[in-house]
Order: sequence, then C-alpha cells, then structure tokens
Amino acid sequence: MDAGFGSFHEFAYCGGIGGLGLWHHANGSAIVTSPFAEHLRGITLRIRLSPGAKTEDFHGLAETADGEAALKASVHAPPENGKANKSLIALISKRCKVPKSSISLLSGETNRNKVLLIEGDSALLLEKTKILSDA
Repeated sequence: MDAGFGSFHEFAYCGGIGGLGLWHHANGSAIVTSPFAEHLRGITLRIRLSPGAKTEDFHGLAETADGEAALKASVHAPPENGKANKSLIALISKRCKVPKSSISLLSGETNRNKVLLIEGDSALLLEKTKILSDA
C-alpha cells in the first residue's frame, strides 16, 4: 500500500554534505529533510510526479505534509500502463548520467508520490543527483 505525501510547500537547501543536508521552508518557518537518502544498495529519492505535462523537467523541491522533502518532476507521458514511470526513469538517467537499469521504483507505481532507488556508490550518486534539486 502506498502512503500519500499530502500537501506540498516550497523550500530551499540550507546546506549539508552530499545533498543529505537540511532544507529550509521558503517562509523561514520549517526545516525538512532531504529528498535523497542513503540505501544499502545506493540512494533513494522521493519524487512528486506530474504526468501528461507540457515539459519534462525537475521543478525544485516541495515539503510533504509529514515534513519530508520531495523533488517535483514532470513528464510528457500519460499516467497509464507505467508510461509516466518509464519516462521519469529515463529523465533521471539522462540528467544524472546513470544507466536506466540502475533505477527502480520502490513505491508509488500508481501514485504521483514515488520513491525510487538508484543502485551504485551512494557518495557518487548523491553528487550526480544534486543537479536534480538545483532545477
């Protein structure tokens, strides 16, 4: 079962090592964790996906209702038969220069809120994925 993230709020990076630092709410009132997390097999990223969009890109970060951080992303593909998920994986692969085969969906197959695993060396992957949060 997939738990939804709830409502989202804008926030900005406050510093830290390798993208695992803290993020500060845009209005100055809240600090949230990073959308990136180390995993035994690499790193995970939390994504809020908008399928069927006019653009394929990353659009900064958002705070979930439970105080967690997620990257906002959009893809052209519609949310049917896994097309949007495949487009998201291709977009991450292209931007971060990692093989598509190293990226898998841990949760959120049929939900806008997703957790993806990128397998590999976590320190290297955190450096490569930092470009996504700079959007």
